[in-house]
Amino acid sequence: SELPEGDTATVRRVGDQDPALLRYLAEMGLVPDVAVEMIGHGAFGGPLRVRVGGAVIEVPPDAARAVRVSPHD
Repeated sequence: SELPEGDTATVRRVGDQDPALLRYLAEMGLVPDVAVEMIGHGAFGGPLRVRVGGAVIEVPPDAARAVRVSPHD
């Protein structure tokens, strides 16, 4: 959720405390070792737009906070 717009990163870890959230993120393609690009942050706490593979997805901010990434240099 803190990745700046236009930056790319690799997913390193996805929080596993909530099995339903883990499944939800996996269905969207947010799994370890996947490259992502932050397209934009939603206004007023709205969803984040993230490119995963060839698809642009919208991720709720609470769900995005469970995903840990390593930014690309």
